[in-house]
Amino acid sequence: MCLIGGILACTKKVENQIPDDAPMVFNLDILRTKADDDAWVKGDKIYVFVTDIGGKYVSMEYDGKDWNTTTSAEYVKKDFASRSEASLTAVYFPVPVDVSYEGREYRFTSGGEKVYTYYLMATGTAYDIDSTEVKATVEMGKTADFVGISIPGIQAEESDYTLSCPLIRPVACASVDVNGKITEESRQEGARIVGIPYGDGVLFSGALTKPGASQDYTFTFANDYYLYTFTRKGLTLEPGRIYSYQDLPQSDQETQELTNIYEHYVDLGLNVLWAKCNVGATEETEIGDYLSWGELNGYNSGKRDFSWNGYHLRSKYTEGNYSALQQEDDVAYAVHGGQCRVPSYADWEELLKNCNIERKDNGYLFTSKKTGFTDKSIFLPATSYRYNSSRVDALGDVGCYWSSTLYADGKDYAGYAHIAPQQQSIMIFLRCYGCAVRPVRPVTRFTPQLDEPFPGEEKTW
Repeated sequence: MCLIGGILACTKKVENQIPDDAPMVFNLDILRTKADDDAWVKGDKIYVFVTDIGGKYVSMEYDGKDWNTTTSAEYVKKDFASRSEASLTAVYFPVPVDVSYEGREYRFTSGGEKVYTYYLMATGTAYDIDSTEVKATVEMGKTADFVGISIPGIQAEESDYTLSCPLIRPVACASVDVNGKITEESRQEGARIVGIPYGDGVLFSGALTKPGASQDYTFTFANDYYLYTFTRKGLTLEPGRIYSYQDLPQSDQETQELTNIYEHYVDLGLNVLWAKCNVGATEETEIGDYLSWGELNGYNSGKRDFSWNGYHLRSKYTEGNYSALQQEDDVAYAVHGGQCRVPSYADWEELLKNCNIERKDNGYLFTSKKTGFTDKSIFLPATSYRYNSSRVDALGDVGCYWSSTLYADGKDYAGYAHIAPQQQSIMIFLRCYGCAVRPVRPVTRFTPQLDEPFPGEEKTW
């Protein structure tokens, strides 16, 4: 009897054992609302990654009532055997993203580019296994130092609009590795942030450089036709919040200005329009700012070291497969938005070839030679340049202006326009040096009207 009972017990145990290839299902309970306590809405999607299991992930999409779960590939019982850590990492993006897996990392992109916007996440979330079911309660949290600025009432394509602020840095959730670690990538302070849909308008988000501190904020909102600048003095922004720009505190000292972007540029009959003023200047005779190549914050923002020690982009462009400045590091784009940029080698070459250059006051007057444009000109101050500990030579005599083009035979160097009494040519400088920047933009020979500043928008500023 004992022998027969033992055999029966063994047989029963084998029959109840779950096969290694048995499919697993996920029962995940999502808690908490989105950023700024917004409710989840239909179409919201959360990506869930199981620690130590690479190459597949869980997608959870909200249908307006429930969360529907799918997997990129089937999970089986064997996947969860002998896990060193039974935990999950979850990420939510406010825009659609593509997920790829490479080098033991899940990477997130949209249109082939990293997604620079706020995101919600949960890391180290414990799960339990009940037969073939994975159970967990996931509480999505806000990322540190993120803030959002919403501008309501915009009905056009959100990606047409960008916002920049020197005290907000664009940040992307770039990847999650198989250990559940989230890696962020950030751009420079003041780099342009692309808008995403939010309510009846557009939301811009990034990381505060000085969260919770009282600061003077300048916001520059732009599309390809208009530039809207507004300032807020002594403003304190708290991380984890979304602010409507209309609700930001105001005082008599603050300003707001809406201008047609074309008011800032001159048509010389060339392949690009040239800005009237240098970056950092409000008058054509002002020097403006001195900037190391590719940096968005220069002398006017407190930079004083124009040597390699004070330069932050050396390895990016020396080691990267680049031949020219990238848009995220283009100070002209950061300041004016739209299609504005730092001029290329070819742009400077065209300007020097097609203009009469006259020494005037503390700079040089460039007057177009092109038929129909001989009454058009721009003035370039003789800025000189800064190097090492901010030293400057030949001020008022020589103008030094960056191009966007790297020097092919040595990427520590970039091209610049050298404008002197006896010589106007394109030469090379170490990228850490500080030169002026004169923006350009594509030619569009029409003038949009200011009475309808944003296409499709019913209200005006």
